[in-house]
Amino acid sequence: MTALRIALVATLSVACASRTTTLTVPKIDDNPAKLSRFDLVPRGYDANGFALNPQFGWNYNRACHKYPEPSLRPQDTSECSWHFWTPQRENEKRPSCNTYPMDPDFSTDLSSALALTCSDSPLSYMGHLNWGRFYGGAVTYEGWVEWEGFSGRWPGDYDLNFVLTLKDDRSPGEGWNWITIEMDSRELQTVGTDWWKSLLGKVDQHKLAVHDHVGAARAQVTGLLGIDAEHMSLRDPGLELHPAYAMALLVPCPEQECTKRQERWALLARTSGNQGLCSHWDRKHVMPVLHGGHTFRLTWRPGTTGVRVDLERTRFCGNGTTKEPVIVAHDDHHKLLRVTVPLSEDEMVDGDLYLEWTGTPTDQEAPPVVPRIMRRDLEDPAAAQNKIDAVKADPEEEAALDVVAKERDKQTRCNEIRVVDLPTDIAPLPLPKSCELLAPMSEERRQLVGLPIRAAASQRPAEQKNIIDAYCEKRAGKSEAATKFCAEHEGKH
Repeated sequence: MTALRIALVATLSVACASRTTTLTVPKIDDNPAKLSRFDLVPRGYDANGFALNPQFGWNYNRACHKYPEPSLRPQDTSECSWHFWTPQRENEKRPSCNTYPMDPDFSTDLSSALALTCSDSPLSYMGHLNWGRFYGGAVTYEGWVEWEGFSGRWPGDYDLNFVLTLKDDRSPGEGWNWITIEMDSRELQTVGTDWWKSLLGKVDQHKLAVHDHVGAARAQVTGLLGIDAEHMSLRDPGLELHPAYAMALLVPCPEQECTKRQERWALLARTSGNQGLCSHWDRKHVMPVLHGGHTFRLTWRPGTTGVRVDLERTRFCGNGTTKEPVIVAHDDHHKLLRVTVPLSEDEMVDGDLYLEWTGTPTDQEAPPVVPRIMRRDLEDPAAAQNKIDAVKADPEEEAALDVVAKERDKQTRCNEIRVVDLPTDIAPLPLPKSCELLAPMSEERRQLVGLPIRAAASQRPAEQKNIIDAYCEKRAGKSEAATKFCAEHEGKH
């Protein structure tokens, strides 16, 4: 079996290497004769033209009875035939999983070939099955984000893992009320605002504090939706927004920093990212940008009548050279709030946004309580923290670690971006009629993705070391405590 998997990886690597990522205009039938089980049906579009809170075809069919479905388990990903690149399928005898071709990103790492990263997956694909180019490159979901864990070094992939909990009317399907969110932490090492820098610092050195730092954050997340066929199981569909391109999180703000009328939002937007170990690790997936920016639709605080931006505390940083401002537009009459951040190719923008509401705020809606499967492949935060505390017990090593952390903080580059508080009229996003079948993306985005975009990176992007990696590079072998800690960190013990 192992030999067969190795041969399959080699075959897929050769096959995928010959593909080009230059996109052509998708030929999308807005009213197909049949909706396949795992086609995405938007419940509207976000402000960027991406599918908003899309549901699967099997869930749409169940609710709307528009197309017959003979199977009693249409949500089973192994009971239908998937197809990639072209509309043709290898097995025409089985029902089709998807009408529009999927974008696969299969693993080239040896650990996948040796079955070191697989669970009881019912799919025989070593990597990701993505709803990519035929859906504009990304989708957007709205829900609540919590911290799930850090994947660590190899055989981990340095990913920050969150979980997005969804209400039934915003989920992909009945019983599928959560989606994992993943981002390579090394791609975020240049963030410049306090909340995001603190997040990375806690992931490195204060692992038991990360969960409270994130909280149960009201969120809007845009990313590449896919199935992680390596880590899914018969109980867990393995749905991921990976990479996540844009996140807006209503994060905890203690009483000494925020009154009851104030909120703190942490925002991040970028144009590219990888899919980690279970993929072509050096492949950059790209989110095409509309109108030179990305727009978030933030939740209006219940019970309030207006809002303003606390410009003294609000701060946005970019790693590019943009001169355009961040626009915080709010329509107090219609109770709409949008934030547009300037974004160009290979750019990332992160921000701390402080809002002050007028009126009498009431409690935010609580996230739904839904059972979910806990990941087994993530770092044990308590065990990892014990190792860090052990090396810090040596005063010399504690001082050395502190020096590395301060050096990293000095290296952080923040090209500060001006913020504009703009009261204005905002047109609400159009809502589809009940059971209306929408195209996979807006017409404007459909025209955009018909344009060529740059191919995947030919080699792995330069890795930005985290604090622990940088510390071990300097201190391994300098003391008994450092030698033991770094050997365990690098997986040598």
